[in-house]
Amino acid sequence: MSEAREGAPLDRYEVVKLYNENDAIAKRVIGSFVENTARIIVNVSNDYDPDEIFLNSPLIESLPELLPEIRNAYSKIVPSNTVIPMTVTRNSHYATLLGGCALITRRVLNLEDFELNFAAQQEF
Repeated sequence: MSEAREGAPLDRYEVVKLYNENDAIAKRVIGSFVENTARIIVNVSNDYDPDEIFLNSPLIESLPELLPEIRNAYSKIVPSNTVIPMTVTRNSHYATLLGGCALITRRVLNLEDFELNFAAQQEF
């Protein structure tokens, strides 16, 4: 999208702002994101047969209306009655950090067989 904006780098907040302002380029790029995400979910579903799909996406977290669009795009690709539940994780911007903390803690404390859950704290 930054190429379409004459090379100016855009962060997620700017993309969301442009999308909410009905910018044609932002709408097209996000539409492509929706279609590609649906295709990825189809591939993951075919390969792993999950009971549920968890999407860890700050963009979808910022634009929650994209989730129904992704579900709709998925159902167009896989026109069956099989519906895979899709959920957007909360605080997705912490997911990598919290996962890394869990991994390091398990290794350092020799707790590989234990399940550790780290939850993001609310910012005040």
